Amino acid sequence: MKVLRMAAANQDALRDALTEDAVREINRQILDSFYIFKTEAPLKNYIREQTGSIREHFKLSEILTILKNIIARNFLFDMRNPAIITCDEPLEVALDMKALHCIEIREIVYRQLIRVCEAQQIALRAAAPQPLPQPLPRAPADIDDDGASTSAVDEEEQNFRPTPNLPSQVYLEENSLFEPSPALRVVLATRPNFDDAEVYYPFGQLTQWMSEYILSKKEQLFDSRNIKLAIVKDDPLGVAFKVDHFHRTQVTSLLKDCLRYISGSAIVATTSERQKTKK
Repeated sequence: MKVLRMAAANQDALRDALTEDAVREINRQILDSFYIFKTEAPLKNYIREQTGSIREHFKLSEILTILKNIIARNFLFDMRNPAIITCDEPLEVALDMKALHCIEIREIVYRQLIRVCEAQQIALRAAAPQPLPQPLPRAPADIDDDGASTSAVDEEEQNFRPTPNLPSQVYLEENSLFEPSPALRVVLATRPNFDDAEVYYPFGQLTQWMSEYILSKKEQLFDSRNIKLAIVKDDPLGVAFKVDHFHRTQVTSLLKDCLRYISGSAIVATTSERQKTKK
């Protein structure tokens, strides 16, 4: 029976490995294939205007590299959260959104492409490689640094020290309590059931209030073309999170960065001792 269980486990591991290899190969093929832009694709005109190139055929990997170079040269990203691409007017037209997480750009670009037939794929691969179009020189971009995105934060906020690198199980413990930063408390205090008389709160309650706050302001914080990304440059939540934009996949980590751990120290102590032992 033990041998059978081991054999089954080995088969599962082999199947997972094969699946991972297959996914990697599919991903490589998608990136390395040649495409043309769909008729009326706004990204086609954008790349021509930004690079001066009139090339018709591109690999997906080439288009992504061109966009990466344009974004970097023009500082089209949140300086306080560099994973977020912030579109100027031409890029907003090309991608049809104001801002996006870098993990989203591939899918957005892919929607505007048509893969050429296999015969063309073979011919293009056999042809001499063409140089990658580069962004044209532009006047230096005006970087918004007027302080509007970083409202005055008082001394108490500056002196607040969140607890870093807590084990994930700490946030699940019933006896774990957390103190929110002063700027986060300002945000949470807008919730009708927020108890301002308390100083420390369970993590689950804090996440609930945060969800309620974001949903209550969805019209102000979200571009309807990308409801996964919040634009908080002019909102108190931007002050608390210390970013101008954030993706929904970042909410939990940004929230944790605003919290000081108060109780349940036995878990932290035990984990700390384990880490010391490993070293």
